[in-house]
Amino acid sequence: MQSTANESDRSKEQSINRREDVIVKLALLNCAVRSYRFETAAKPFPPQFRTAQSDDSKDIEALRRLLSRICRQLVDFLSLDDGSAAGSLRNWLSTNLTYTLERRLPLSDAFSDIQCRVLNLDSLNRPEQPQQHQPSLVYKVYYNDKIERRFSELKSGRNTFFGYHGSRADNLHSILSNGLCAHLSYGRQPLYGEGVYLSTDVGVALAFASSGTAQPLSDRLQCVVVAEVIDQPDLVKRRRRRCHSNRADDSNEVDDLPNEYYVVSSSELVIVRYVLLFSSIEPSRLLTISASNNRHTTRTTTSRRGYLNRLINDNRAWIGAIVYLLLLLILPRLHAWLSACLAGGVSQDEAELEAALQSAAEASTSSTSGDSTSASGGDEAFGWGVTWGAD
Repeated sequence: MQSTANESDRSKEQSINRREDVIVKLALLNCAVRSYRFETAAKPFPPQFRTAQSDDSKDIEALRRLLSRICRQLVDFLSLDDGSAAGSLRNWLSTNLTYTLERRLPLSDAFSDIQCRVLNLDSLNRPEQPQQHQPSLVYKVYYNDKIERRFSELKSGRNTFFGYHGSRADNLHSILSNGLCAHLSYGRQPLYGEGVYLSTDVGVALAFASSGTAQPLSDRLQCVVVAEVIDQPDLVKRRRRRCHSNRADDSNEVDDLPNEYYVVSSSELVIVRYVLLFSSIEPSRLLTISASNNRHTTRTTTSRRGYLNRLINDNRAWIGAIVYLLLLLILPRLHAWLSACLAGGVSQDEAELEAALQSAAEASTSSTSGDSTSASGGDEAFGWGVTWGAD
């Protein structure tokens, strides 16, 4: 009975892993196809969305519409296994790509293990990481046998090391499928020559990891990969050590390279082992998995709020400039208005005081005239009395 229960638990866990693997791949593909660089970012491209005229012609709008519909009906999409467009896309994501992803838990231990690998430390000397560099999700990358065998043959007894590589979120779909490319600089002149740039500091990698919208995971996602590198001295550039180097050939050690940098000239020496996903959304909200009913639900910010956040974050400089100009226009008018109000208030107070004094004066005059009237009336009465008495 115990073995049966264990097998059932393992089966459920594998099913959850497969579904989560599809969710993350779906989010990365969605991020790639919505990029202005989708021609290069969305490689590999789902074959069912290629037009009949040419393999290079892509029905990108149809794919975008389908992805939007899938994100609204994610639970139904995960259970599809039919010949529909959504079902074909699900099967392509789960079986046709060269890699699978498996989430590492608990999160803090998974990240500490990676950091130990990168810094070449044992588990007893785990480094303390700042809270802002803690990833939201950590995934182990498993490649198919062909890729793993080729890397093992290239390795053939050489030492390896690990490093972080940050890239745009819309690049991750292509990076995981095709590997890190040593000759893609997108028109920029590399500072330390062509190659795959890696770092031992996750903060440095994050500085190059531009965020992107990757629904159904997050409206603002940053991606850093952890790569394993075959240490072939003539193709791996690093900073020259002051002490004696253990490398057989230190000819590719230079003085102007920062300590935390590596530059690898050959893409074949690099393979991605982990994916770190960073988001402002709490990890528990990024991807909630209900093991009880084996259904996945995602909780993301509403589209309206997400659009507003993206608009603000992507245009901070312009928004700041507009606010500054508005203040320059408004402040003089505001100052003039306040001055007028204050001046008007003083004038009004003076007018009220003058009116009060005038009223008091009129009241005093009225009182005086009233007394005089009373006195004359008395005399008349007395006179009448005198006159009446005289009669």
